Amino acid sequence: MILKKSSLIIFLIAGLLSFESPAFSQSANNPVVLLQGKIIDSQSGNPVGTGIQFVNSEGKKLQTKSNPGSGAFTQVLRPNEDFIIMFKDYILVDDSKTFRTPNVSEYHEMNKDFHIKKIVTGMELFRFNAYDPNESHIEGTSIQKMKEVKEMLAYNPKVNIIITINMGDSYFRPLKKNVPDESSKKKKKKNKTITITSEQQLSELTNQRIAELKDYMRSNNIPEKLATFEIIKTGKAAPPTSVKEKPSKKKYKKVKPEVNEASKTQNVIVTVGKIMNL
Repeated sequence: MILKKSSLIIFLIAGLLSFESPAFSQSANNPVVLLQGKIIDSQSGNPVGTGIQFVNSEGKKLQTKSNPGSGAFTQVLRPNEDFIIMFKDYILVDDSKTFRTPNVSEYHEMNKDFHIKKIVTGMELFRFNAYDPNESHIEGTSIQKMKEVKEMLAYNPKVNIIITINMGDSYFRPLKKNVPDESSKKKKKKNKTITITSEQQLSELTNQRIAELKDYMRSNNIPEKLATFEIIKTGKAAPPTSVKEKPSKKKYKKVKPEVNEASKTQNVIVTVGKIMNL
């Protein structure tokens, strides 16, 4: 058994030395980590034989397979690096699909099992905050989640997704705005005051958030045809009631309202829309 394991390690490292990228070469200055473990069905507890893909921060991909009988797999990786892990027709049950190899200065063996579940229609794949409240720009910390969505779709091209944007984190007060009076027949048009309702502002923000996501998908080579968008609008698009302090000589001061439960909800949810037959 010890002889077989030693032979396997020698074989894997020999294969690594022949890898084209010098960054993955084994040397005194470039140690490697041998990741080994099992792939397990999270519901049945049975071992799973499936394809596995590791994607590093540079976008380089390494692929292997787990044994159908035992679920066992091995893969040589670089130390102290983040890897997105994806499975063919399965998804990792952990919220994060990214893990980090240990920071070591010599050859190291890392044991790690992964629990996965079969990808089926209607399944929730990801849930995260892509936007700050009342904003449409994709928030920086959510970029890693978007990368995981990208790699899942790339490794599972049969999957179409539904991206649901929850607008419950945002609200607006009605806004007064001066605009040119187009109804005036005079050459020099006067301004008129209009009210932009809370609902109108929320609708505009919704469109901006969708546009921002689509721009991200295009710039990162994620086929837009693989995704459809849905919107959740929670309640009225109006601010919580302000609380007034005790009367004083000064004007009433508006107290910052408590954050309601809807605003705590993660505002992007990715589910499986359908699985195509390719």
